[in-house]
Amino acid sequence: GTGVSYQPGDNFELTSNITLYAKWVTTFYTLSFNGNGNASGSVPGSITNVGLVVIPDQNTLVGPSGKVFGGWNTKADDTGIDWAPGDNYDLQANAVLYAIWDAQVFTLTYDGNNQSSGTPPLSQKGFGDVVVAGNDNSLALT
Repeated sequence: GTGVSYQPGDNFELTSNITLYAKWVTTFYTLSFNGNGNASGSVPGSITNVGLVVIPDQNTLVGPSGKVFGGWNTKADDTGIDWAPGDNYDLQANAVLYAIWDAQVFTLTYDGNNQSSGTPPLSQKGFGDVVVAGNDNSLALT
């Protein structure tokens, strides 16, 4: 409204009955994002609001070699609270969410290619160097 604003501790000369009205100010908070060791790209822009906000995806972040984006966490070492893109976050204080980088995992699958007996080795999961399995399951073509 209009009029004079007073802060706690201000001196006020009271010479007649008067009412001071509360002045309400909306406080906004900022949710920021940290790439937490990303190789390249940009984090999503900060969100300034109060109340529920939607957690964004990783934007253009690219993880370190052998890593994929695994979501956001309240602590850089992934020991805090996990947040996934699309989750509703109740923004009631300034906060930072850190990108979490999970190990990238690929699957090596063996196919018997119309074998007549035996079974191919079990699939292997990993990243980087893996050891090719031998024919331990009597795979044969007759």
